[in-house]
Amino acid sequence: MINYDEMSHDEIIKRLKKISEENEKLRKVSSSSRKSQIIRLIEQGYNTIESISEELEITSKNVSSYLTYFRKDLEAKGKTIVSKRINNYTYISVIDFETLGWNT
Repeated sequence: MINYDEMSHDEIIKRLKKISEENEKLRKVSSSSRKSQIIRLIEQGYNTIESISEELEITSKNVSSYLTYFRKDLEAKGKTIVSKRINNYTYISVIDFETLGWNT
């Protein structure tokens, strides 16, 4: 265990910066993994934001945020994610621009 009482101010700051950098790396890995999980669920046929959020035990708002990033990634591939709210569920589907009649 680290005894911060015996460390200088500069040593403590250096240690905290290192911890912060490690936490940022973990967040990136976790985020990347979450993105992969959501894509996998969509490919497996999960078609509502709510079902994905329930499966991954995250909020619907978080799933929606990831879908915003996916839309940007998919644009380069000529696809998009469309969503439609029906009653208490938001249905999603990955569709290519050609199917929508959009010229790219």
